[in-house]
Amino acid sequence: MLSLQKFIMTLFYKKENLYHAESMKGLKRSHRCTEVTKAEIGSTVTLMGWVQKSRNKGGIVFVDLRDRSGIMQIIFENGDIDEQGFEKAGRLRSEFVI
Repeated sequence: MLSLQKFIMTLFYKKENLYHAESMKGLKRSHRCTEVTKAEIGSTVTLMGWVQKSRNKGGIVFVDLRDRSGIMQIIFENGDIDEQGFEKAGRLRSEFVI
């Protein structure tokens, strides 16, 4: 499994019983989940899909991202991404679109 340090994401979050989405304008998927290989280590990859499962283990968040091709595990480590990004990763829930 690959740890993608920079992962562009959008998420839905609940605020006063309404769901809001951050803009995905200008983003374009570079790969599907099953297309990412060891050759992409060190490069920027943009994936899009649905959160299948999210597990917050304190300083690390594991997210199983699902698209039509399969599932990719994304790992967010505190310190590898900015604090705002890590906080967003911790709020991801099943079926959120990112």
